[in-house]
Amino acid sequence: MMRIIQLTILAATSVGAVEITALGGGNQQTWVDDSTVLINGISWHAGAMIGEGITFSRIPLTLGVETGVIYQYERYDDIFYFQDEYGEIYDSAYAYWKYDNLVVPVLLKGSVDFLPLLNVGLGSGISVVRPLAGKSWIEYETEEHLYEHEFERSQMDTYLAWLVKGEVGYRIIPRLWIKASVTCQYKIADLSPETFVDKRAYFASLGLAYEF
Repeated sequence: MMRIIQLTILAATSVGAVEITALGGGNQQTWVDDSTVLINGISWHAGAMIGEGITFSRIPLTLGVETGVIYQYERYDDIFYFQDEYGEIYDSAYAYWKYDNLVVPVLLKGSVDFLPLLNVGLGSGISVVRPLAGKSWIEYETEEHLYEHEFERSQMDTYLAWLVKGEVGYRIIPRLWIKASVTCQYKIADLSPETFVDKRAYFASLGLAYEF
């Protein structure tokens, strides 16, 4: 009986190849309060992912796990207006915040081969986001004055986020793929003693994936 079960499993599935992907792209991030965007900004990211899965031999479906390390440059822009006692604006300033983040995602992912050269995947999971450095600064319009502040470790929040990722791959040679993906990242819990700030980020990435 055990032999029959083993043969059935082997007939149904095969071990999928290990895949390593180098990627980069742009990201848009926001601070949100009660569904209202407080500040937002556009910046960039780069990193590498590695994945392995199980491929079903009778259907073109692969289920697997993907993880890696991504550097995210996170920047926010805003403008401040200063009013006198009569409500008249007498000055304004541009405000900026930036963080250098290390993002470690873990995703469960499924992918389907529609054509010999085309692959579509969808995944979901969690990520740990840890700021390595942070800074804020204000530039005034009417005077040459710049205020800068480097954040201490205790002023930056390490947090847990929920991820949803969609991906399209195109095979250019037998083991090499071009892959384009969109990832939504939503903060769900703080891992440091900071006041909860609702953060959301959206990544558009382009990468090269190699199968071993």
